[in-house]
Amino acid sequence: MTAEESTFKHEWEFEQDTGFIVARTNGVIAGPDAVKYIELYKRDVPPGEAGFMLCDNRNATGNSPEARKIFAKEWDPGEVYLAVFGSSFSYHALTNLFLAGLKLMRPLITGKSFGSESEARAWLTEQRNAYRARRAKAS
Repeated sequence: MTAEESTFKHEWEFEQDTGFIVARTNGVIAGPDAVKYIELYKRDVPPGEAGFMLCDNRNATGNSPEARKIFAKEWDPGEVYLAVFGSSFSYHALTNLFLAGLKLMRPLITGKSFGSESEARAWLTEQRNAYRARRAKAS
């Protein structure tokens, strides 16, 4: 897929009440999609703040090699927590490999894959609450 053939077909929502970003992937994340994801993340997460992302992969089919390169080279979000759910068995395995590799390159990224949205939200809520407690203690 070339850049000209790609349009952003994914969904992005910032939940005001939870402070979570909900990213729903539809199909393959192509290179231009990765660029858009990074732009949206920067829009919603102020510098110096942690991001909390709920990644809905029920309709995901993968990341293109170009997207993986863009995320690896250009996405340095600082502290971020990624709770991924809804992946097919094969995509779940790839997601875990991606999260492990990402952790090596970006130590402040913590990600975990879950079988359900409720499990993912519960974990992400725990991470957010722990982050807030650390910030309050440091103040």
